[in-house]
Amino acid sequence: MADLRSIAQELYARPLSEFIAARKDAADDAGDKELAQAVKALRKPSAAAWAVNALARERADLLEEVVELGEQLRDAQADADGSRTRLLDRARRDLTRQALDEAAELVRASGGTLSAQAAAGVEETLRAAMTDPDAANAVQDGLLVATFAANPFEPVDLTDVVAIPPEGARPRTKKVKQGPTQLERKRLEVAEAKADKARRKAKAAADELESLVEDRDALQEELLELRKRAKAIEREVSETEQALDKADKAADRAEQAEREWQRELEDAEADLDRLR
Repeated sequence: MADLRSIAQELYARPLSEFIAARKDAADDAGDKELAQAVKALRKPSAAAWAVNALARERADLLEEVVELGEQLRDAQADADGSRTRLLDRARRDLTRQALDEAAELVRASGGTLSAQAAAGVEETLRAAMTDPDAANAVQDGLLVATFAANPFEPVDLTDVVAIPPEGARPRTKKVKQGPTQLERKRLEVAEAKADKARRKAKAAADELESLVEDRDALQEELLELRKRAKAIEREVSETEQALDKADKAADRAEQAEREWQRELEDAEADLDRLR
C-alpha cells in the first residue's frame, strides 16, 4: 500500500488545475481511513510553489547548482572575501534568471502561465534555498505548498510551506534567544569594519570640504578686492586720459602760438635789417 509521501509526490506532480480532483481520488483509493484523512489534508500548492516543485522534479540538476552556489556564497561571506562574493553574486543572478526561465517553461508546458507575482515568489524561494540548508532540502524535495523567504539571522521556518517535511529534516523546537553564531559574528565584524572605514572617509571628506570652503571664501574676498581695485584703476585711467587729452590740446595751442610768435619775430628782424 502506498504511503503518504509517495501519494503526495504523485499529486504534486499533477498540473495545478487537476490537484483537487486528483487529491479526492487518491483519498478514496487510500484503503486506510487514517491515510485517507492525511491525503485530504494535503494542501493545494500556490502557483509559485508548483513551479518550484516542477523544477525539483524536472530540473533537479539545476536546483543542485543553485544549492551548491549558495554554499559557496555563504563560505565567501564567512571569509569576508569581497571579490569572490561579488563574483558569486553575479553567478547567483545569472543562475536565478536561468531557473526562472525554466520554471516559466515548465508552467507553460502544463497549460498555465507564470505571473510576475508568482515569478517573484519563485525567485525569493530560490534565494532562501541558497541561504539556508533546510530551505534547500525543502525546495529539492518538491513538496512545497507555498513559497517563502529567508532571514540571514534566523533558520527558515518550514512549518506552513511544505506538505510533508523532507526526509531527514531537523525537527523545529521553540526558538530560544541565543548569542550570535560564528557566521553572524563574522558578518558583524565585516559590517563594523565597513562602517569604520566609511566613517574615516566621511571625516576626511568633511575636512577636505571645510578646507576647500575656506579657500573658496578667501578667493571670493580676493576677487571682490581686485574688482574694487579694477574699478578704481578704471577711474584713474579715465581721469588720466581726460588730462592727457587736455594736455594734448594745450600743447597744440602752444605749438600754434609758438609758430605765430616765430613768424612775428622773423618779420621784426626783417624790418630791423631794412632800417639799418
